[in-house]
Amino acid sequence: MPDTGDMTLEELYDHANRLCRKHWSTNFTGKIELVNRDWKRRIGYFTGYDDGATILRFSRKVNARLPRSEVLDTLLHELVHWYLFTQGLPCGDGDEDFVKEALRVGAPISGTREAQRAAYQYKKYTEEDV
Repeated sequence: MPDTGDMTLEELYDHANRLCRKHWSTNFTGKIELVNRDWKRRIGYFTGYDDGATILRFSRKVNARLPRSEVLDTLLHELVHWYLFTQGLPCGDGDEDFVKEALRVGAPISGTREAQRAAYQYKKYTEEDV
């Protein structure tokens, strides 16, 4: 298997279902899109709508440049958003529920200031309880 991301939609769906079954005992029920934008500051993007529809978007151009492992890490991160959203829980990068679940399943935390602060606060809080 090549080490470049450059994954097809079918591969992304296969991995999404595998990861969802592993971590939440369910199949992925959202939509995945490959877009032709060359994002500078993101690898993937989750959108949840009021009607319950969900979309994970990935840039073909960005993912073609990245190692496959980084694309799959991003997929897992976006799936944490998806899962929490489908459960009616707060699912933003800076939400405690998101940080807790991302850490539980081994998904990377976003590099944004808000997400890093939330992860730091969550880790600090949980370490004090030990």
